Amino acid sequence: MTTYKTAEVAAIIGIHPNTVRLYEKLKLIPKPERLSNGYRVFTDFHIWQCRLIRLAFQVEVLQNGLRKKITRMIMVSTLSIGLLV
Repeated sequence: MTTYKTAEVAAIIGIHPNTVRLYEKLKLIPKPERLSNGYRVFTDFHIWQCRLIRLAFQVEVLQNGLRKKITRMIMVSTLSIGLLV
């Protein structure tokens, strides 16, 4: 299984490393494992989830509560994966 550090995830997705941390804080991505030094360890699923988030938030039709619905869908998928692991 391929693993990534925060900066690597950010570079792959094209976002700032703080954005990756924000997605974790907002529970839009599953909480990553941590190394003994405290560094986060992300997987390919985290990459996929971040891409989904970016795509969802770039859609211009995010009006009338659609953004909230998409955010909830992403959070539910994150939680359901956590239950499967």
